[in-house]
Amino acid sequence: MKMTDLWTLYEADKRILGFSPHTLKAYSLQFKVLAHEIGNLNIEEVSLDLLKGYLARQSERLKPSSLGHRIRFIRSLFRFAFEEGHIAKNPTTKLREPKMEKRIPKFLIEEDVINLKITCDSLREHALQAFLYCTGCRVGEVHKLDIEDINWESCSAIVHGKGSKQREVYFTTECKVWLKKYLESREDSCKALFVTETLPVRRLAIPTIRYSVKKLAARGEVAVNVYPHRFRHTYATQIETARKVVSNLNTPITFIEAPMEEIPGLPVDHFDKALSIYALGWTVNLQKTLTNIYRSLKAGGVFVFSWEHPIHSVVEYTEDELKFRRSYVKEGFEKHESWRDTPIVMHNRKVSTFVNDLIDAGFVIDKVIEESNIDENDTSNPNKWYSGAKARIIPSTLIIKSHKP
Repeated sequence: MKMTDLWTLYEADKRILGFSPHTLKAYSLQFKVLAHEIGNLNIEEVSLDLLKGYLARQSERLKPSSLGHRIRFIRSLFRFAFEEGHIAKNPTTKLREPKMEKRIPKFLIEEDVINLKITCDSLREHALQAFLYCTGCRVGEVHKLDIEDINWESCSAIVHGKGSKQREVYFTTECKVWLKKYLESREDSCKALFVTETLPVRRLAIPTIRYSVKKLAARGEVAVNVYPHRFRHTYATQIETARKVVSNLNTPITFIEAPMEEIPGLPVDHFDKALSIYALGWTVNLQKTLTNIYRSLKAGGVFVFSWEHPIHSVVEYTEDELKFRRSYVKEGFEKHESWRDTPIVMHNRKVSTFVNDLIDAGFVIDKVIEESNIDENDTSNPNKWYSGAKARIIPSTLIIKSHKP
C-alpha cells in the first residue's frame, strides 16, 4: 500500500469519526509535506530513522510546538495503519515530541480593556469588542455566529464550538445594547451576526476579525499584543465580570469578596442553594469553609461544587504517555511558578478528603461526578494542562452534589 492510499483510508476514517473540516485540512497539509519529503513510498518501507530524518529537517524552521503537531499527526497516521492491519509494526512507537516550555495564558488587564473600549470608532467595533470580552468565545465561534443564535431576552447566544459541539454563552446588558445598535445600523439581509463593511456584504472572515482587533489595539496604544484569543483568557478573571454578567437580571444580587474561611456576615439557615464553580479548592481551610456553607443553608438546602479533579494535577503528558509528576496520596501546599509576579500556591487534596470533610461538616452526599469537558478528539499540544490526550484517560473535573439534612 502506497502512502497516498493510506491517507485516503485515514481521512475517510476521521470523517466518519466526526473530525472537523478544519482539522482534516490541517492533517491534509501535513501529509502533503510528509509525502513530498519522503516520497510516495510503500508504507512498509517507512522506518523510524526515515521519519526522524524528515523531522530533523523540519525542526530547522519550525518551533517546538509546530514540530509537535507534525509528530502527533505522523504517530496518529501510522497507529491507524497498524491497528487496521496494513503494517506489521508501527515505526512511530518510539517517536518522541520535543520538550516545550509551559507558559501562563496571557490576558488583558482592566486598563487595556478600557482603552480598547474608548477607542472603538464604529458600531461593529463596539459590538465585536464587547462580545469577545463578555463571552470569551473563540474567533472561529464568533465567525460562525448567526443573528438567530442570539436570545435577546436572556442575553445569551448558542455558539458552535470545536467538534460540532454547541454551548450557551452569556453577555452583559451593555454588550446587548451595542449588538442591537450595530444590527439596527445594517441594511443588508445577511444572516451572519458580524459582516463586512464593504460590498458585497458577507460573513466577517476570521482573518478580518483578527485584523480588526489588532487595528483597534494599535489605535488605543495598548502595549501588549492583542488578539481574539487573549479575550478568552481575560474572560471571568475578576468579580466585576461576574457582576456585569448578571446585570440584566431583575433579582438583585449582592457580591461579597472575602476569604472563604471567614464568615462575611452571611445569615444562618437562610439560603436554598450554594454553588461553587472551580473555587472551593483554593481555600486554605476546607473544613472551616464547608462548615460556613453548611451554617448558611436552610434545612434541605443544596450545595454543589466543582473543582479540578485531584488526579488531573498529579499526572502530566510527556513522551507520548501519562506520567505521575507527584504523589496522589501526599496532601499539602505546592508552590507553582509566578503568575503576574504573584506566586501561586495550590492545595493538593484527595477525592476522599473532599468527601470526608463534607460528611464531617454535616452534609449528605447525593451524587459524585467525574468527567472531562475537554474534546477528546482535540489533537493540539498534549503537553498543555488541559488536553484531549489527558481527557481520553483521566477526568479533568470533580463535581459533588450534597444537601443539608
